[in-house]
Amino acid sequence: MLKAGVQMILLVLITVSVSCDCQGRASVIKAEVWPEIQGKEWSNFEVWAGEGLYFYERNQKAYCSYKIYGSGLPIIYEYTSEVTLNNDGDMLIQIPAQLEEGMTAEVINESQLIDRVLGLEGDTVLFNGRKFQVIFEKPQ
Repeated sequence: MLKAGVQMILLVLITVSVSCDCQGRASVIKAEVWPEIQGKEWSNFEVWAGEGLYFYERNQKAYCSYKIYGSGLPIIYEYTSEVTLNNDGDMLIQIPAQLEEGMTAEVINESQLIDRVLGLEGDTVLFNGRKFQVIFEKPQ
């Protein structure tokens, strides 16, 4: 009986220490990375007319709007995802899986989503194997 009680206490302590570690890393990322990317539109023009990422906060949650630019149209597709953290403290957004093959259809199926890690390297956001530079910054 005592053995089961000790096991339960250890399980609770391990759970609390792991969750505290993740919360600590989340605040470090928010403090160090989020201010660097928030309120800015980051673009990459290696693919067709280009694509962009815009980061913003609403109701104390972080969001990323992923955009595919058009030729002759400003934006031909836009998908907004909440920015989350994985267990390693990496920032993630979700995009429709269909976009992995490129923009090949008029209608994008948004029911199947995949996670993609965001990185920050100097003044460049790394996303989906491509580098994005700031093209627009929201006035303070």
